[in-house]
Amino acid sequence: MTVVLRKAYGLGYYVMGSEPLEPTLLLAWPTAEFGGMGIEDAVNIIHKPELDAAPDKKAHDRQHAEKVAELKKANTALEVAGRFEFDDVIDPADTRWYLAETLKRLPPPEPRTRKKHPVDAM
Repeated sequence: MTVVLRKAYGLGYYVMGSEPLEPTLLLAWPTAEFGGMGIEDAVNIIHKPELDAAPDKKAHDRQHAEKVAELKKANTALEVAGRFEFDDVIDPADTRWYLAETLKRLPPPEPRTRKKHPVDAM
C-alpha cells in the first residue's frame, strides 16, 4: 500500500510503491505533487529558450513563476487522479481507516514454508 503525502518525483517515487510496482492500494493526500523531477528544475529545462530570451531579470523571474504555477497545477493530486494514475485522493484524517480496511480485505498470506532468515547488518 502506498500513500503519497507530498512530493513524488522521479525514480524516488517509482521505487517507493508507484503504479508500475502494482501496490494493492495507491492513495494521495491533497497536498501531493507528482512529476519526473522537481517542478522548478523541470521548468528550467522545458522552458529554457523562452526564459533565456526574457529581456531582463524581472521578466525572466515573472515568466519562470508563471510556468512553475502552470506545471504545479497540472501535477497536483487532483489533476493526476483525473488521469487515473492512482486510486484516490483522500482526506489525511481518513488515512488510517483506508489502510486498515484494505488490510482486512486482503487474502491471508500463504503459510511460510521456508526458514525465516535474520537480517545481517554487517
